[in-house]
Amino acid sequence: MERQRQGGSGVGDKLLANARKSGQLNISARGLEAIPQAVFHLHEIPPEQTSLSFDSEDKWWESTDLQRLIVASNEIREIPDDVELLGALTLLDAHNNQLERVSDKLGALQELKALNFAHNKLRAIPDGVYALRHLKSLRLTGNQIQDVDERIGALTDLEELDLAENQLRSLPESLGRLAQLRRLALNKNNLQTLPQSIAQLSLITELEIIHNSLTAVPLSLENMASLTRLDLRYNKLTALPRLCNLKALRELSLGFNSITTLGDIRATLPSGLCILDVRDNKLRDLSPSIVHLQALERLDVTNNDLATLPPELGVLPKLKSIVLDGNPMRSLRRDIIARGTQGILKYLRSRMTEEQLAELTSGSVQSEASAQRQEAVAKAEMKASATLDLSEQKLQLVPSKQLEAAQGAGISKLVLRKNLLQNLPAGTDCLASTLTELDLGFNKIDTLSPSIALLGNLTVLDLQGNQLTSLPSELISLASLRDLILSFNRFRQLPECVYDLLALENLVVNDNAIDTLDPHGLTRMPMLACLDGAA
Repeated sequence: MERQRQGGSGVGDKLLANARKSGQLNISARGLEAIPQAVFHLHEIPPEQTSLSFDSEDKWWESTDLQRLIVASNEIREIPDDVELLGALTLLDAHNNQLERVSDKLGALQELKALNFAHNKLRAIPDGVYALRHLKSLRLTGNQIQDVDERIGALTDLEELDLAENQLRSLPESLGRLAQLRRLALNKNNLQTLPQSIAQLSLITELEIIHNSLTAVPLSLENMASLTRLDLRYNKLTALPRLCNLKALRELSLGFNSITTLGDIRATLPSGLCILDVRDNKLRDLSPSIVHLQALERLDVTNNDLATLPPELGVLPKLKSIVLDGNPMRSLRRDIIARGTQGILKYLRSRMTEEQLAELTSGSVQSEASAQRQEAVAKAEMKASATLDLSEQKLQLVPSKQLEAAQGAGISKLVLRKNLLQNLPAGTDCLASTLTELDLGFNKIDTLSPSIALLGNLTVLDLQGNQLTSLPSELISLASLRDLILSFNRFRQLPECVYDLLALENLVVNDNAIDTLDPHGLTRMPMLACLDGAA
């Protein structure tokens, strides 16, 4: 049989024909050194069809403009001028290539909503990017970018900006104009300061600026009213930042800095804080004002210079975990530390007079009423956000009380990542009517229960960072599933049931032992737009 003719370097005619019909073209992981010219001239009628036979399977008059182009995981070095011919593109994904040059003509793609140039060799944000006024997602992770131009402020529709793993030293004040931004990734850069305008990013709920060179954060940061999680680990901070006005803040990570004291916590931290991580700093004492943190559940002071703990720590009503390893504790005997958190708290209370205890615990009684109010607020927030987040709580199962509250709130998103789960938690099916996103990442799951099929409305399923080698055939019941994340597991081949997920658009399988994929199986996935991590 005659070999199928290629319509351009590594791209078959059949693939191009399908692209003309669907408006989508995925030519990832083909060893391409350039985007084939056939892609830019997709709708030019070839000489052999100038007569336009009505019997032709490839009906040119029924073709559609190319809207999604994925050229990821190739060896492509440039985006040429011809990119302006693809004016209908809404998505361009060229991550994991060798890009060094991007034509300014990219700015002509005014329909573009998502642009992914992650893990390339770009030394600057291409000029054409700044002209993409309708862009919503911009991913530039893992390049060699040193500066961000003030023109970034013109991209006012941006909801996601990923600049992690570059060489940035500063950010422009115009960043504050990105009022729609919901996700900002800045990890692993050389940032020494942050712009004051960052406080204007009012929709951001989680902010990670890990592995940078920050010596301080702007005072304006405490005006980010929606911020619930702030991670500033691995910087050069020497003092606790002032964050007391961040009423929504629940988790603060300041580990691996050079902080010597927490000072008066009432003037720096909000009382609603639940998790405080100050491990691997240079703390010599904890202030008695820590009693201000009445909602505190976990305190990590590993590897500091603490010789003692304030007795006031013993009356915090919610505190469930204190991590003290690596401190030269002189006031606590080893046998007391060996008793765990509750034993330590009991000892600390025993060091207080009855009058002191009465004064502080009366405050705790008042705080219990406050805690009840906070619980009511939390339920209201869960209903408003439609999300239950139980990540990083060492759970082996999900308490039925939590599931009942989530069911009552009608949540659409359940986050269970970084726990100790070994399977899909029992009782999760009570959320089946509303649940669309399920995050089980980074647990200890080696077998996924067939009951996953009961969650028939799922559109996003994250199973990364587990111990899976297979998936149940019942997975095909998830007819609405669009995103499936299987990275960092133990798969040797892609489970057959995945090929039957007809609505799947994004499939992530990196960091497994998968050598090859079934090309015939992939043809059964008409909506697949992004396949990340396959050999």
